[in-house]
Amino acid sequence: MLALLVLGLAVTTALPQHSEKVDWPNRPSWWPEKLDWPPTCPTEWPDRLPWPPVEPQDQAVALVLLLNQVRPSDGINWPDQPAWWPGSLPWPPAIPEQWPDQPAWWPDSQPWPPTLPDINWPPTLPDINWPPTLPDINWPPTLPDIQWPPQLPDWFPIDQIPYIPSRDNQYHLFTRANPSVSQPLVLGANQLLASTNYRPDRKTVILVHDLQSSAVGLSNAVLLPAFLAAGDVNVLLVDWSTGADSGTLLSTFFSALSGNHVARFLNWLSESSGADLADYHLVGVGLGAWNVGFIGRRLRSRVGYITALDPSKGPSVTSILPALNPTVALYTEVIHSTAGTTGYEPPIGDVDFYPNGGAAMPGCGNNSECSRNRAVYYFAESVHSGGFTGVECESHRDALSSSCNGEGRLKMGGLNAKTGSRGVYHLETNALPPFSRG
Repeated sequence: MLALLVLGLAVTTALPQHSEKVDWPNRPSWWPEKLDWPPTCPTEWPDRLPWPPVEPQDQAVALVLLLNQVRPSDGINWPDQPAWWPGSLPWPPAIPEQWPDQPAWWPDSQPWPPTLPDINWPPTLPDINWPPTLPDINWPPTLPDIQWPPQLPDWFPIDQIPYIPSRDNQYHLFTRANPSVSQPLVLGANQLLASTNYRPDRKTVILVHDLQSSAVGLSNAVLLPAFLAAGDVNVLLVDWSTGADSGTLLSTFFSALSGNHVARFLNWLSESSGADLADYHLVGVGLGAWNVGFIGRRLRSRVGYITALDPSKGPSVTSILPALNPTVALYTEVIHSTAGTTGYEPPIGDVDFYPNGGAAMPGCGNNSECSRNRAVYYFAESVHSGGFTGVECESHRDALSSSCNGEGRLKMGGLNAKTGSRGVYHLETNALPPFSRG
């Protein structure tokens, strides 16, 4: 095989390059007399290749096929042996009829004399669609409809679990028609909902209390009458007190469970009544401030207004509950009143207010509980009568040091969202009601 290929490559100049009109050179002196000149296409020549061949590889194959038509006795006028020809090989090179006996080292699985391979040249490339067509992927992926909470077997000691939102959470509806006696709502109870004073064309306010509190705690006692006095609204008190009475770490975990249930409840309430989530206003205090952010996230940021009153500080809070940020609602406002002590300091909303430097509220001294409650009182007063004009700050550090002098002004709190507003603001308050200085 090597000899034949060398022969082919050595004499490829005998075959012209392919063109519409072939100008064959003069007949070489070594060309066998038996063969025509110019050479005719061999019968074995593949139909897929042009004649005369174009590529050097095809020309070598063509010469081997042509020379196979010559018997050894016909003779070939070979040129002198080239200087580079290996001394171990005979010259002139043998053609198939002159092959020696099969060498001992030749593999039995291969024929002897070796045959020319059927070479497709140039090789045919596969039909590749480029750029490749991507599969039709449904994105974002559809999540399976998982029943929650999961059904527990009858033997499971459910009574020993301290807090299960579907069992323990309560939802109390107040309106101007029932300002002091609540109407309970139950997830999935459509007939009960239809019998209450809930109206989907009103704004709906949802109040979420802090640790160690309940539906009748101080924050709800202050905020409920303020909202009913300010407008004809539905006010829904979320009572998750069973989970809020278990210490900071465990209650933070329970608050995440509660938030998931509250989100399911509000989604059902919206769909069953036809109310728009953009007309919902979530208000949370302390740990409840983080919780309303989690609820907004679970409702895919469709809630119109979130107010976070002095969000709690601590690694157990921020490591369990997702961060409150401007993306959890159409508008998110934060009021800091114990920043850096028991409250979270950095800005985390669309708008963050730092009244009186964000900590140690006037009239409270070093009492952090009093300062936290001041955020509730300030917000309730802003809903009922307005006021509380904030001055824009370059950073929250300026707000903490009460050194803001920006040109922007914005009212803190209020019944309606200030969608589109951004920034950090500082303001001063009075030590006693009325707290607003205008």
